[in-house]
Amino acid sequence: MRRVNRGEYFSNDKYATKNQVTRELGTALISDIWNEILTYRAQFKTLLTLRTVEKNRLSVVLTPKISDKIAQIERSLTRLMRDFALFSQDHNQLTQLRVTQAEAIVSQIADKYQIQVEPRFYAQLVSGHVSAISAQEIILVNYHRALTHLLKNTNIPLDVNYVEALSALFNGNDQHLYRKTETGVSKATINPIQLFVPVNQIHDSLDDLLAFIQSSSAPMFVKFVAVYYYFDYIKPFEYYSEELAVLFAKGFLQTHDLQELAVFLNLETVLAKNYAQIQEVMYEVKMTNDLTYLVDYMTDLCALIIEELNESIFQIKRRPIIEEQYSLKEEKAVEDLLKEEAPLEITVANGESAPLKPEELKEPDFVPFKVAEDVNPTYKVEEQVKDFSPDARQKIETKLEIAIESLPVGLTEHDAQKIERHLMEMDPSLSRAEAYFYARHCTMGKYYTISQFKNEIGCAYETARTSMEHLAASGYYRKEKFKNKFIYTPIRLKNK
Repeated sequence: MRRVNRGEYFSNDKYATKNQVTRELGTALISDIWNEILTYRAQFKTLLTLRTVEKNRLSVVLTPKISDKIAQIERSLTRLMRDFALFSQDHNQLTQLRVTQAEAIVSQIADKYQIQVEPRFYAQLVSGHVSAISAQEIILVNYHRALTHLLKNTNIPLDVNYVEALSALFNGNDQHLYRKTETGVSKATINPIQLFVPVNQIHDSLDDLLAFIQSSSAPMFVKFVAVYYYFDYIKPFEYYSEELAVLFAKGFLQTHDLQELAVFLNLETVLAKNYAQIQEVMYEVKMTNDLTYLVDYMTDLCALIIEELNESIFQIKRRPIIEEQYSLKEEKAVEDLLKEEAPLEITVANGESAPLKPEELKEPDFVPFKVAEDVNPTYKVEEQVKDFSPDARQKIETKLEIAIESLPVGLTEHDAQKIERHLMEMDPSLSRAEAYFYARHCTMGKYYTISQFKNEIGCAYETARTSMEHLAASGYYRKEKFKNKFIYTPIRLKNK
């Protein structure tokens, strides 16, 4: 049996602290093991230019898995930036997101200071109609002002003036002078450390941080974590330095093309929801000078933050579809109610009224939309025949084709929106929900289900079934029986 490389296990599979290794192994006698771990980490260690009060340089250990996590986060941010650029073109959608994220973000500040506010407070905050605020609520208003300040100053360089302007939003123009109170040292009995930069080093440390932003070649996400950590470590102001550290980190992200998107990321969870965990990790960094602990923690946290923002955007995008479904249900309810009322009456020759008999009702000569049940779509369906025999030497390739030939393969959200608009303009019989679903589920050779429609749109099963039946009857899907359920596969649309 291959011996487990403990250095790799505790550094690559997980990035463990010395105490975590001790707990997992169930022994305090881990000196040799810890040296083995440090030896492994040394292969991937990079020194940063930022220094502690004790003049030790911060380092980061980019093991293969940690590098992969960093790259994945950066890719997620790139995708989110692309999707957000399209999403923000709709002013109404963007306004809804501003209210949603204002509540998500500013409520973290409210939780930190244990401030109770009414739900409508956040909408008023975004619209600028907050009035008669209490003394406690001033911090919430100021924080939202700071977010607005970031939005309006995306191209301002990150320098001392930038830092002091942020501070002035909280501490006033005449009270943004740097901290004058020392913050003490750690309680460690052996090698105690300075928890924050001493007062006489604040200016130099800020200069070091600003120089690091300009000159460091570290990955963007590593620089972001370093900027957040080191600003918090400097603790430049008497009040609100923790809040300013988050805002300054968002300002850094704005300089890396995130622009308005950076403000919408709910990094403020480190101030309330995740405060205890982040403080514990930061303490470990201060004890070891190893920023990797915080980088590893922040990759996981930021993945959740990105996912939450993606979900908020998705819910806003599909809200009109839900409202349309709700409107259709209301209309159906009204129709059913009318059917239950008194029968239709006609006036006969003697002037008396009598109910109209069912056999007297005639179908109109023209029916706006009716599909004959026995009509099959005439679109040609191409099939690929593959040789799966052992002697077959041909390479089997899977080619994804989109039913609408004029649009590219590998649909982005922008492509899907183009298809959706095209369908709505081309076929008035389609509901918005049907066009939305088909635009994102039209890959040739794939099969879709009623449950997929139900989950994607958020409607009742019967509504989903009716919609898929309509799409099939209109020639968009071919309906097939598979075991005990029906599945739907796109048909090439020659004339759509």
